[in-house]
Amino acid sequence: MKVNFRTIASIFILISSFIATPVSAEPQFSLQQEAVANPNLVNAFKEINAAIKELESTQQDYGGNTAKAIADLRSARAWIKTALNYRMQMDEEHLDGSMINNR
Repeated sequence: MKVNFRTIASIFILISSFIATPVSAEPQFSLQQEAVANPNLVNAFKEINAAIKELESTQQDYGGNTAKAIADLRSARAWIKTALNYRMQMDEEHLDGSMINNR
């Protein structure tokens, strides 16, 4: 897989647009469950993992930008997990609220 920095930048911008603030709550993260609800984010997560592996294994330095690209991709990956965890927490709170209101 050849890493295209324009693609990486596009993924990073896409991810950044979904995320406003970090959330400290860490519910159980299931990539399989999220693949159904958020296929684009999960695919971006997988592509980022592949890009990180590719950059870590490459002999090229890409003009000194490899380490920064890896760091940015890891940050983007963490933000995707934060966004998905937030959504899962909101679903749990909505479900809990619905159960309380329906009793």
